[in-house]
Amino acid sequence: MPLGIHPTASIEYLPEGSSHIHLVPLGDGKITILETEEAAELLADAVFKCTPDKHNGHGLEHSPDDVENAYKSGIHQLLTRDYDREEAQRQLQKVREGKWYGPNSKGGPVPEFVLFPDASDAREWMVLLTEPDGSPHIFKANKKLLDGAIPDPDMAGARPDKSGVSWLRKPQWNMESRLRRMTGRPAL
Repeated sequence: MPLGIHPTASIEYLPEGSSHIHLVPLGDGKITILETEEAAELLADAVFKCTPDKHNGHGLEHSPDDVENAYKSGIHQLLTRDYDREEAQRQLQKVREGKWYGPNSKGGPVPEFVLFPDASDAREWMVLLTEPDGSPHIFKANKKLLDGAIPDPDMAGARPDKSGVSWLRKPQWNMESRLRRMTGRPAL
């Protein structure tokens, strides 16, 4: 597939000590606009033209070595990056997040592994593993592997929450908080 077909296909360069990345998109998602050398030259030109006034005041004066390294990096990326794989991973990430987060969610990483106590028996541990597409699989953990490694929630003073899914424990007070609570005065 031509590189420009991917809407996020680009080459980028972060000069040493710089606070911003220089990026050149390769197409508009429908056609490839730039050829290999042309894209690398534009990347090197962007580094060359960077000044302290650009990038909302975060620009820098870059050395001739930075300009040359940007060109080399651009050529190297165009010859070695697997844009098809990157696009497939991006699409898979959208699918994974769609299974875990609603439309109003702030998102976050999809868990690969979660260990939690069984709601019906705190001495039994459950494991949640996610498939590459984000589908969760829950099963009982091998008790021999975890025996003594993690305290049972009820042994640590936790009680099941109202939903019965997780466990709650009263917060541990530090000495300053205890004194403040006992005397009713603000801490020093």
